Order: sequence, then C-alpha cells, then structure tokens
Amino acid sequence: MNTQQMITKGDADNLKKLFKTYSQLNDEEEVVSISGKLIQKSSECTKEDLIEIFDKVYEIVNKSRKAFHYITELEQVETSKGRLKNTEYLKDYKKTISIKATLTLKKFIKDLKKSVDLMQEDDKEKLIFLSLNLADYYRYLSEITLDSGIKMEHIK
Repeated sequence: MNTQQMITKGDADNLKKLFKTYSQLNDEEEVVSISGKLIQKSSECTKEDLIEIFDKVYEIVNKSRKAFHYITELEQVETSKGRLKNTEYLKDYKKTISIKATLTLKKFIKDLKKSVDLMQEDDKEKLIFLSLNLADYYRYLSEITLDSGIKMEHIK
C-alpha cells in the first residue's frame, strides 16, 4: 500500500504515524493532506492529538503568512523609492506565495469543516475546540487572500 492509499483508506492510528513521519521530514504538503484526513477522524483522536495537528499546520501556514506580510513591507519600501521594477517582482512573488498558501488552507479548511459538520453534539468540548480552530484558519485565509487580488470563494 503506497502513502496515498494509506492516507485515503487509513485508520486514525496509521494516519497518526504518517503525520509524525512526514512532520519529521518537513514535507509540508503531505503533512497538511494527512492532517486533513486525520481531522476527519477526530472522534478517534485525543485532544492532544488534535493540538499537535493544529500546531503543525499552523507552523506551516504561518511561514506563508510571515513571508506574505514581509514581502508587502518590502513592496511598500521599493514603491516609495521609485523602484517599480522591483515592486513588480515582489508583487509576482507575493502572488505565488498567496496562491500556494490559499490552496493549502482551502484544502485543510474543507476537511476541518467536514469534521465539524459530522461531530456529535455529545462531545461539546471537542466540537467547540474544532470550531474555534476552523475560525482561526478562515482568518488566516482572509489575511493571505485579501491583498493578493485572488477572489476568495465560499468553501463548500
């Protein structure tokens, strides 16, 4: 069974092992993919598991957020100095970061939203925890997409 099959058909325990492995390898795309699938099995995860997942995904997303904001600052400096060619390069780079981060976030948010929608009301603490994190990830998405010129579509 290859990694993609394990992600698609894996139970929570196997997904946790994959999550830890890819986290150590710093393979960000796989970590986010596995995290999303693991979140969908949140009823089989402890709160500590969920915190570890959210921390790792936040770390990945935050790199893009920081880069996006830093490039915005550089762009303003270059514009104020009249270096329009540099400003254009920075805009293009910022757009690239924004597109990649937006796609990553939308994928994770979609999985997280499914988990919240399927969560049983008898586990109110976990439902609230997931809902609060969902709101945070929507905020991160809006930070990266509003200034980039990318139309933010409703996530279904």
